[in-house]
Amino acid sequence: MVHLRLYLCGASGGGAAALKNIAIMEDEDVLGNAVRVGTYFESRLKGLEALPLVGEVRGRKMMMCVENVADKETRVPLPDEAGESKRISNAAEAMGLMVRPMGHLNVMSPPLIITEADVDFVTDVLGRAIRQVTDELVREGHRIG
Repeated sequence: MVHLRLYLCGASGGGAAALKNIAIMEDEDVLGNAVRVGTYFESRLKGLEALPLVGEVRGRKMMMCVENVADKETRVPLPDEAGESKRISNAAEAMGLMVRPMGHLNVMSPPLIITEADVDFVTDVLGRAIRQVTDELVREGHRIG
């Protein structure tokens, strides 16, 4: 019985905190920002499709990924041992950006409060990291394009 009372007391505090959090999100238009800036994020990332290593940028708004391929036309990936996604992640991190490598993808889920200036930073750094790793892969004898 004592345990139950303690649990219920904690739940009411958690409920109050959740309601306050919802009010802040509404007051600061967090979801509206996610829609507006998410559209800009998609647009800026799509620009990376011009790079030879990028096969496709996919996702919606604040959940996006960049697919890395050896051949843009056939979308054949690089051999797993090339490790391009992890290398892109490492290069981006050295430039101040964290992206998640998953197989032949680099995945991004920025916070809902991201700004257009933040998006510019993300896409500029990611583009530089992809170009750097592409140059390394070509020097190692991989065919990209």
